[in-house]
Amino acid sequence: MWERVVFKFPENLWIGFLLAGACAKRFSSRVLTDIIVVLVTTTMSSDNNLLPLFSLIPSDQSITQTASDFTDAAVDHVYTLQRQPVNIDELDRFKNIAVLMSTGSLTFINVTYKGDYHYQQYRDKTNHPLYYARKNRTNLSMTFDNDKSNTPSISIFGPTDESILESAVYFAKLIPGSMKAASVSIDCHDDFSCDLSDLLQHVFACASNPPRSIKICTNSLTSEAAAIIASQPYVVDLNLHLSRFDDGGNKFVDGLSDRQCCFGSLSVCYSALSDYNKDRLFTNHLSLFKRLSVPGISSDHIVKALAAPLERIDFHVPDDSSFSDNIEANLSTVDIRLHEAVVYVNTAQDEFPERFLLSFFRRAAHSLCLERLALLIYGLYPIPMVIQTELIKMLRTTEQLTVLNLGGLFLELDSSIQRELFACLEDHPSVQTLFFREYPVDADPGYTWLQNLIKRNRFIEVIDMHDKPCTDGDKVDALYAFNDFFFDSEYLQEELPATRLPLVIEALSQYAADDLQRTALLVAHHVDVLCSALFQT
Repeated sequence: MWERVVFKFPENLWIGFLLAGACAKRFSSRVLTDIIVVLVTTTMSSDNNLLPLFSLIPSDQSITQTASDFTDAAVDHVYTLQRQPVNIDELDRFKNIAVLMSTGSLTFINVTYKGDYHYQQYRDKTNHPLYYARKNRTNLSMTFDNDKSNTPSISIFGPTDESILESAVYFAKLIPGSMKAASVSIDCHDDFSCDLSDLLQHVFACASNPPRSIKICTNSLTSEAAAIIASQPYVVDLNLHLSRFDDGGNKFVDGLSDRQCCFGSLSVCYSALSDYNKDRLFTNHLSLFKRLSVPGISSDHIVKALAAPLERIDFHVPDDSSFSDNIEANLSTVDIRLHEAVVYVNTAQDEFPERFLLSFFRRAAHSLCLERLALLIYGLYPIPMVIQTELIKMLRTTEQLTVLNLGGLFLELDSSIQRELFACLEDHPSVQTLFFREYPVDADPGYTWLQNLIKRNRFIEVIDMHDKPCTDGDKVDALYAFNDFFFDSEYLQEELPATRLPLVIEALSQYAADDLQRTALLVAHHVDVLCSALFQT
């Protein structure tokens, strides 16, 4: 067995591990780690026997000092590329590798594996080893993620913005053929001033296996970059986080006029588009999008979006000063066709948008499409009781609603409305998930409302702001466990009788033994196959 293991390793790598083990007592863990990193990175090669990807630059104080100056952090080892990577996927095995590029920039390559204990820490930028360097030094970062395995990322520092951008383009050219780049994130430091057009051209160029999601965080996007984004040839989820168009979005909206296919999803910050281009977008191009999140749109734009065949719209409700009788008339008759709405309301506005919300709730009550609704109400003032009451009325009639998210209600609902909300959902035919910021313990210290709800509605779950089920402990947990059993038993009815019978017998003997309620449930759900088996015997 040991011989087979030995021969699987390259000879010099195996000897290196032996040497490292022999020296373990003489070197610190930091030095020993460095030895192993050098051995691994200089001997790893791909299946087709390509040259090793990296080569360690001999210890040179000027090199490491220059690298440290870029980042304001100690850099012990610096490598160079011996060859071009096949694609981004080849970077997914390296962690904390500093590479000196031919452009003079320094690129840190890192990867975090999904399921790692440190993965969530990695997602939190403040725990990333380069967080403060990214914050204080001009740089550009790119992350490649497919939401299933590991996450390669690069952070590029350099003497000039041009050298940083040139290195970023080098890595963007590796995206085609990559399985890791389903999602690409580009994050530029505040002081970075280069035009991203060339970089975006390569990011959007891989039509055979395009990224499904792209996030861009930069100060500004030129008209050339805007035209590239608008004309990219496939459906994409685009998030322009804290990014704005230099021309207010003229070139972007112009480019949408020439599109022959769906754009996908678009999320922008408040100042990304001028009012003029917001109007052009919502008047002429709603049919190109599946999802839209555009802050600062007018009530008239919101009404147009509600009537469009969108999957989702996120919008901030303007105060009632801009809500005219004409808009109210349009909203009261609009046929809401979208499937999901995320509604933001600031109660600290000059006028609370009472008229708009009343009209919206009354119209949503007649929608045959709206399946998910999120209300995020914040500010200094309480929610008018008439709005709370209208919310309950809407819930009683929107039979197709499956998700109600009240997790954004920073202002508490009245306790009588909270009680009525739980009672209303007991008989609701479709709602499966209710999000609360936290359970209203002050109003219901015994969790009676929650217990009654999940006893009568077996398919619903109440989730708090930590994405965990609201519970008082043993009582509610036992009810959730029984509801899971109920759901599994009902789902089992879809199986063929020959498959279902042995599973029902197993469930009766192992999971329902000494539990009269579970036994009665199984018999009620599967009496047909049980009787059939009895008659056959």
